[in-house]
Amino acid sequence: MKISKTYPLLIGLMLTMLSACNVSKNLADNEYLLHKNNIIYTDKSIRSAPLEDYIIQQPTPKFLGFFYNNVGIYYALKDKEGWFNKWILRVFGDEPVFLDKYSSEESAKKMKSFLNNLSYFNTEIDINYKTKNKKTTVEYIIKPYKPYTINHFEWISTDTNILKKIASVSNETLIKEGEVYNSYLLDDERDRITEHLRSIGYYRFNKNYINYSVDSAFNNQSLSIIAKINIPAKIKNDSTKAQEHQLYSIRDIYIYPNYDPLAIFDYEPDTLLINIPSDRGDNSFDKYYFIYYNTLKIRPKVIGQSIFLENNSLFNVKELKRSYQKLNRFPIYKYVNISFTEDSITTKSNTLPLDVSIRLSRTKTQSYTIETDVTNTSGDLGLRGNLVYSNRNLFRGGEMISLRLSTALESRTYSNYETTNDNLLFNTMEYGLYLSLRTPNFLTPGKKIRFSKYLAPKSIFQLSYNFQTRPSYQRHIANTSFGYEWDLGQHSLHRLFPVDLSIIKIFPSPEFQANLDTLTNIRYKDQYTDHFIAALKYSLIYNTQKSNKWENFTYLLFRFEIAGNLASLINDMSNVELNPEGYYTLFGIRHAQYVRGEIDFRHFYALPNKHGFIYRTIIGIGIPYGNSSALPFEKGFYSGGANGMRGWAYRTLGPGGYSENSINEFDKMGEIKLEASVEYRFPLFWYLNGALFADVGNIWLLKENELFPDGNFKWNNFTDQLAVDGGLGFRFDFEFFIIRLDAAVKFRDPARESGKRIVFDKTKFSDIFWNFGIGYPF
Repeated sequence: MKISKTYPLLIGLMLTMLSACNVSKNLADNEYLLHKNNIIYTDKSIRSAPLEDYIIQQPTPKFLGFFYNNVGIYYALKDKEGWFNKWILRVFGDEPVFLDKYSSEESAKKMKSFLNNLSYFNTEIDINYKTKNKKTTVEYIIKPYKPYTINHFEWISTDTNILKKIASVSNETLIKEGEVYNSYLLDDERDRITEHLRSIGYYRFNKNYINYSVDSAFNNQSLSIIAKINIPAKIKNDSTKAQEHQLYSIRDIYIYPNYDPLAIFDYEPDTLLINIPSDRGDNSFDKYYFIYYNTLKIRPKVIGQSIFLENNSLFNVKELKRSYQKLNRFPIYKYVNISFTEDSITTKSNTLPLDVSIRLSRTKTQSYTIETDVTNTSGDLGLRGNLVYSNRNLFRGGEMISLRLSTALESRTYSNYETTNDNLLFNTMEYGLYLSLRTPNFLTPGKKIRFSKYLAPKSIFQLSYNFQTRPSYQRHIANTSFGYEWDLGQHSLHRLFPVDLSIIKIFPSPEFQANLDTLTNIRYKDQYTDHFIAALKYSLIYNTQKSNKWENFTYLLFRFEIAGNLASLINDMSNVELNPEGYYTLFGIRHAQYVRGEIDFRHFYALPNKHGFIYRTIIGIGIPYGNSSALPFEKGFYSGGANGMRGWAYRTLGPGGYSENSINEFDKMGEIKLEASVEYRFPLFWYLNGALFADVGNIWLLKENELFPDGNFKWNNFTDQLAVDGGLGFRFDFEFFIIRLDAAVKFRDPARESGKRIVFDKTKFSDIFWNFGIGYPF
């Protein structure tokens, strides 16, 4: 949407800036506003050191990075009475941060200590104060000396067995001779060795057994590091034999599948022994003792498949963590606790036995919830309500079934060819029924196949029906799918749906059908044509993002699907004839045939003070063939909207350099998509964050089409058809949800004549395109 009346916004902006300009008049003679902290390095080689984290005093956040309007609000309202004034003060006001030279000096000490740990000993840090108009900028000038390098690194211990275990992973060491000394790497190396030893049976080992001695008695800026493994205390009444670190092995595993610490029973529990094939590859079995009262509410083998600790195997902390992770995925359990009991009798393998107790506390099996939310389909706002029934243990195997009834009202943008009803606030209504069943194993036809529990296998069955009504037509969409989900590693998730069937039926109104009959645009007509899709889908998600962690992460989504081959094979084997329009049908409906792939890659760089830099790249291609001359409308690629090219409305960009008189003639679809976006995110005040962003991309057709001149992809000129936009975003981050408003303008428009596509210099304020969204764009 475009905003033509700009005076209220301009007046508000002017008042904001004026309120910021008057802040200094409220300061006493000895008060100076801390304006900025600058760190200046005389040696650029250490610029990557995060010294900003050690500055104690941080300036008051500024609106848009420049204006102290929040401080101005504080001074204007701090002595005012009334609930509204107090609310404005609490929400939008910020107390000023006054320069405190003692805090600056303490910050310099912290920086110096940090640099010492990086081997920049005897670093000098000068502090300069630059003041203008009662606003002070503090400059920390870093003057480091030459860092020390590691001349020698060695592990020592009187426990020769443990030294051999460390030597076996010495190639993975983080401490390497010839590199610059870093005490933080010593901590990481201590953690690495501790993790390794606790993964090969050393249950009682902890990082406090590792001590370092660092010798700088060299005259060549180098250090010698000795890492010592201390031994446990000596056995009582034995002053001649030292206590080496003891290995522990798993003996018995006890599971309490319905543990309740508050329950009191006046009778003994039942015990059930279950044998489950192990993953050791030696045809052995693991034994699990289930201890329970009353009846077992979940099949024991399902729980056993989620436990990675094995009988007669050495204690392994990695398997312990994996067991926690897998058991916590059961929706029926709200709390998992795993504890160990030691025995002092040495086993035949010269290890001490550990008995494992796994206590599982249940949550409610069934629940009903009512959900309401605001929807945003690429700028079209609406309301949605859901009634959800959930059963977390449907067949006593940890199966999760969810049944959702959904109703939605939305205000959708019309094309020029649709019938409208301007009297309706919400012109689109949707009703849906969605059924989802997830099981904690792979369901296969015929003989049951056993899969490794390390895959964390799941089966997913989905069934849905959606009915959509608009003034111009009614749309019915039925879908059923069956597939699998599994993990490979901590950060990757795989999904394979060998069966994904969809039927789309369209019932246009007589007036709208008359409009469709006048069109020669086959792509647009196909949007409102019945079709059937039988697809196979695969997706891979790789995500290193951690919740509530402000740190670098990488996200990769790969999707692939192929459709129509089985239906075509059935037609060929059945000698089905083509219909009069020249294509095959299945159940009287034309079936789609295509192959489609897409990659979505994102990387986030975390900067100090909640600043961040993130970029995204999307590459997609879809190839129709056989029974399809074009991709189904819902499988095509589109550009524009709140989550893509934000300078264009949803589905209005492209294809290629194609131009038309009316941007609303039809939703523009392509078979190739290239898109890249970049954002710089930063805090403003209160819950409000800002972002500067730019987007570049477009969609293209695979082949020339006379209806879309200059719309097909060509290697020699596709860069000239790239659209570019940029703008400023505002995000209200309330943790549990984010409201976003992005203001974008076009920099380069490929729909214009070649050589005249740069449009930024002609942009007016009324050309700003406003995008409203829920959540981040990516």
